[in-house]
Amino acid sequence: MARKSSDSTWLDSVEGLSLVGVVLGTAATLVFQQLVYVSAPLALALVMNFVNRQRHEEELERNLGDRVVETRLDVERQFEEELSRVREEATRTSDDPVAPAQIDLSGVHEQLERLQVQTQQPMVAVAELQQQISLLSTQVAAALGNLEQVGTGVAQGMLQGIVDKSDESESSSDSTSNSTSDSVAVGVSSPDEFWQQYHQGVRRFAQADLAQANLSQQREYLNGVDLSQANLRGANLVGVNLGEATLTGAILDESQLDYANLSRSQLNQASLVAANLRGANLRRANLRDANLENADLSYADLTDAQFDGANLKGVTFFRSRGQEQALTPSLVAVRADLSR
Repeated sequence: MARKSSDSTWLDSVEGLSLVGVVLGTAATLVFQQLVYVSAPLALALVMNFVNRQRHEEELERNLGDRVVETRLDVERQFEEELSRVREEATRTSDDPVAPAQIDLSGVHEQLERLQVQTQQPMVAVAELQQQISLLSTQVAAALGNLEQVGTGVAQGMLQGIVDKSDESESSSDSTSNSTSDSVAVGVSSPDEFWQQYHQGVRRFAQADLAQANLSQQREYLNGVDLSQANLRGANLVGVNLGEATLTGAILDESQLDYANLSRSQLNQASLVAANLRGANLRRANLRDANLENADLSYADLTDAQFDGANLKGVTFFRSRGQEQALTPSLVAVRADLSR
């Protein structure tokens, strides 16, 4: 019983925490615009609500069965005791020839009536418990439906807000993109100069000197930026979003690109010697003729990436995704090291 009580308390605690998580996830989603913050705790709350409902129904049925069995045993015991008492009285009076005519059966009838009433009580209790179970099931189903409606409403509201903000940003950026996107950066040699010109609308940073620069401090979307032949040796680009960026011929030796987004980026003829690309997103990236010697691509997503003519000597592909499809059998056998 102690273990069951502990399990019940644990399940109730998890359900309560999941509901708190829904509230916190909703706030986090509104701030970070990521639905996963509310969808995960909402799914957990729904699952825990269903589990607790099943558990409560089982406990009610088990308690109901125990109560019926105890009542039935008590009635049977009282009936047997009363029957034994009547039999003893009949035995004592059988020796007296006058006694049978003087036996008062009123007491026996009263006992039988009381036993009949007691027998009916468990059936009444069963009916009441069944009504309680039905009411509880209805309340749980209603609460679950309300929770689903709340979650759906929150998700729709957040999606609508994201779409509205996206439309506003696109409309505001379209008016200035034509005049600024073709601008070429001048004299970029530090992260401050890079970000200053980037915020002014400049997107072409070809041959920029950003060696050892730390560009991971600002969580900006650098989609489509042009860093052709830029010097990014030893740069910190951890988690930077460079989707569809142009890095043709760029120098990225010993750079930190952990968990960076390089999907659809142009890295052909780039130098990535000893670069760290653990967990990076390289889906459909162009790495033709790139130098990846001794680079670390562990846990990276290489789905549909192109490595034609690339130097893969000493590259680590530990648990990388899609390397079998991205790399030809000859490259895997001769140049790539998939065992590390």
